[in-house]
Amino acid sequence: MIEAGAEPRELQARTVASRAATALLAVVWLANGLGAKLLGLVPRHQAIVARFFGDAAAPLLTRLIGVAEILMAIWIASERFSRACAWAIAGTLVAMNGLELWRARDLLLFPTLMPLANLGLIALAFWRSQPTRALDLAA
Repeated sequence: MIEAGAEPRELQARTVASRAATALLAVVWLANGLGAKLLGLVPRHQAIVARFFGDAAAPLLTRLIGVAEILMAIWIASERFSRACAWAIAGTLVAMNGLELWRARDLLLFPTLMPLANLGLIALAFWRSQPTRALDLAA
């Protein structure tokens, strides 16, 4: 968070970093939703869904999850309600990781690293949600 009295250059650096964080988070959710699930480029994702809901329901449910992930990407990119968005990201990733590790661990490429990578995404989402206090700088 940029404090009152911060140099304009610091504010600019924070803004650039925040936009980069927004872009990274949005791309991750978009790639997983559109590429991996809607377009079926990563069949493993449908296999994971099948573990929970069966082979018959997996194609439709995988696509619906993909749509939800695309909506998350749009929300992230909008930069609106960033704190609520960070909480939604955290809850979704923790739930997905927990369920996948419980029922589909053998289908995960990196079951040990996945939660660590997602913890990094959660931390980035919360960092991004911190206001820059631009109005404080003008005071």
